[in-house]
Amino acid sequence: MGCLGLMEGPTSISAPDPRMRLLLNEMLEVLVVGLLLALVANQVSPRGLSLRRDYFKAASRASHGGSATQREAPDGPATRIPGTVSAEEALRWFEDPGRLLGRVIFVDARKESAFREGHIPGAIAFDRFHPELTLPDVVLAATHAEMVIVYCLGGACEDSHHAADQLVEAGLDRAKVLVYAGGISEWTRRGWPTERGDRGVGAPHASPP
Repeated sequence: MGCLGLMEGPTSISAPDPRMRLLLNEMLEVLVVGLLLALVANQVSPRGLSLRRDYFKAASRASHGGSATQREAPDGPATRIPGTVSAEEALRWFEDPGRLLGRVIFVDARKESAFREGHIPGAIAFDRFHPELTLPDVVLAATHAEMVIVYCLGGACEDSHHAADQLVEAGLDRAKVLVYAGGISEWTRRGWPTERGDRGVGAPHASPP
């Protein structure tokens, strides 16, 4: 009977505590403000993420000698990415007489400090994280070149690919922008010449194998 009496009685739901409502409202306001600040910071940051890009989709890289492969562009349509050159091809371009005439240009996509420690002789420094500092000079020099080879540290480093994309987006013909994926690590490991300091200032010397 006691149980039946409890079941037959009216069910009452207590009203939410006003203090709890106030706390929930404050938490919601903090979340909204935090989200807005994060979106603004991402928008103005040079390293901000594109909200339309699928960062989990692997981008295939093209091999030199054929047409470049395609990948998903940040804003939707597929774009063609620069191809790559092997170490031997990079060396042939370096030894090409046209390099001394500006027809072949190497672009170092590492930080300035790493560039000064040692780079391919005659290479132009281009820090892709701070393009406003060197992009105009690189584009000016590369516009009149027939071949532009971009490199970075090599291995898992993809700064050279991103830097090549930036140069193409800045107006360079993508057909002449290539990536030396082996980078300065492979170059020095083979004992090929490098120079220290600013471009063209340091005397080229052979890297120890």
